[in-house]
Amino acid sequence: SIGVKSLEEAKDFYDQLLSVIGYQMLAERPTTVGFGKKYPEFWLNQRPNLVLQGQDTGSHICFRASSIEQVNAFHQTAVQ
Repeated sequence: SIGVKSLEEAKDFYDQLLSVIGYQMLAERPTTVGFGKKYPEFWLNQRPNLVLQGQDTGSHICFRASSIEQVNAFHQTAVQ
């Protein structure tokens, strides 16, 4: 899971992005949203007072893709 300042903005971004690799929003609660294929496995947690960190936090999140085309589509969607 990751903390986000704006749950609505993050939900819209990740809904579009994760759909490229077959994830969908499977759980939605007032301050958290869960995405996955069969069950929620990636969560967004609203943290309105979140202090943004620098780019080099050491965090790493990995999603499984079924092809290089999915990887490329995922990247293209993310940077748009």
